[in-house]
Amino acid sequence: MGDEDEDEGCAVELQITEANLTGHEEKVGVENFQLLKVTLLGVCTSLL
Repeated sequence: MGDEDEDEGCAVELQITEANLTGHEEKVGVENFQLLKVTLLGVCTSLL
């Protein structure tokens, strides 16, 4: 924003700690990870 000569970027930092509240051992599949990645990219793009 502001100066047109300045490169603007979008950085998302996600820190996941142990958050399994169900007590069941669940694993995140590659499909869900890809969906999360695409969703975050869409949010980042819409902010520009």
